[in-house]
Amino acid sequence: MIRRMRGFTLLELLLATLLLASAIAVTAASVRGMSRAQARSEALLEASMTRNAVASLLRGRIGAAMAVKFDPGDGSEAMFLGNALRMEFVTEMPPYPTLAGPMRQVIEVQSAGAGQLICVATGPRGVPGLACAPDERTTLVADLARAEFRYRGRDEDGRPGPWLPEWKRSDILPEWIEVRMTARPGEPEWPLLDVRIPLAVNPVP
Repeated sequence: MIRRMRGFTLLELLLATLLLASAIAVTAASVRGMSRAQARSEALLEASMTRNAVASLLRGRIGAAMAVKFDPGDGSEAMFLGNALRMEFVTEMPPYPTLAGPMRQVIEVQSAGAGQLICVATGPRGVPGLACAPDERTTLVADLARAEFRYRGRDEDGRPGPWLPEWKRSDILPEWIEVRMTARPGEPEWPLLDVRIPLAVNPVP
């Protein structure tokens, strides 16, 4: 006896539709989850690359500071000027020294809205009054909650001295410079940056 093939009932069609919709929803959720995870990974990678680039530039510029004097703008001569928000010195501009020779370097913390940024400016060492005006070319890092610099030399016995918020001996180089950058809430933290200046062999001011 041959059985007649019957079609799907309405209930079976509804169940099949629900199962298909559930499968599509699960697949879409998985895709969205993977997309969010990938976006987070890419954001973290970009943030890490940015931090590495900033650290590399600061290490290069500060570490290449030279025992060369410049005119700070008042007719006098200085080898290094530094306080908690600004430092100025002469550097070789690594990795490629310029045809003009050693250049003056200003690295400065400035207010930016509710936070702070770090601005860099470069100019000939014989031109007084080098200023840092933040724009796309001079802003090294923005959107910081806070940033500050500290300096360290050696005492008369050759031992490392204390960290200072201001370098008072403008005629000598500090041996270490600390750059502390604090991220805004919810942003990845910046590592503490300590840079040694090889040419600095003088006592603490």
